Amino acid sequence: MKCLALRNVLCCVMISWLPASLMAAEPGAMVYVSGSTSVNGTAVARSSVVFPGDVVQTRSSSQANISAAGASVTIFEDSSVRFETNGVSIEDGSVIVGTKKQDMTTSAGIITVTPASSAWTEFEMSHRNGAVQIIARKGDVNISGAKGTMTLLQGQSATRDDSTTTRNDSDQGKKRKKEGPAPAASAPVLDSPIAIGLAAGAIGGGLIYVLTRSGAPPSPFVP
Repeated sequence: MKCLALRNVLCCVMISWLPASLMAAEPGAMVYVSGSTSVNGTAVARSSVVFPGDVVQTRSSSQANISAAGASVTIFEDSSVRFETNGVSIEDGSVIVGTKKQDMTTSAGIITVTPASSAWTEFEMSHRNGAVQIIARKGDVNISGAKGTMTLLQGQSATRDDSTTTRNDSDQGKKRKKEGPAPAASAPVLDSPIAIGLAAGAIGGGLIYVLTRSGAPPSPFVP
C-alpha cells in the first residue's frame, strides 16, 4: 500500500514538472476511480498511474476513467480492462472509448476496433460470455475479426464472436458428430427373391410330407 502511494506521489510530481510535449511521449496514463477499483489487484483510493500491462478492475457500483494523451476510456462496473501501449484490451465488461487517435486499438479476444478517421470518435464496446458488442456513438469505426474488416457507421451497432470459430458453427459440428452418419438403406428381408424361393420350397415340402403320411398309423405298433 505504501509503495502504491509513493508511486502515485512520484507520478504527480513528474506530471507537474514535465512539459506537455514530454507528457505526450510518456507510455503511461492516469486512472481516476470511484467506488471499489483496483490496479493489478491493489485497491486504488482516488487515482493512480497505469503502464502497459496493468489491469484495471472495477467492482459493483464502481467506475474508472483512464486518461491518456488524445484518448479517454471509461470503464463501467464489474469490468476488467488491460491498459496497452496503444490502447486497451477488454478482458471482461464494458467501456466507452473517446479518441482522436486513428491508431488507437480497443480489443476483445480476436476482435479489434479502431477509429475510421482522425476526427474525435466515441464508441461503446462490451465483452461478455464470448460475445463482443460494438456501438458507434460518434464517428465511424473499423472492426477486424475472423470475418475480415468492416466499417461500422455512426449510430449503428454490431455483435461479433471473440474467437475464430463462431458458436453456431461449433454447435452444428457437435450436432453432426452426435447424430453420426445415416445407416445405409437396405431392402426388407421378406422382399428378397431368395427368401421368397426358400419360403415356397419349405411350404411345398411340408405339404408333400403331410399328404404322404396321411395314411400311415400314428405308431409302428398295430394292435
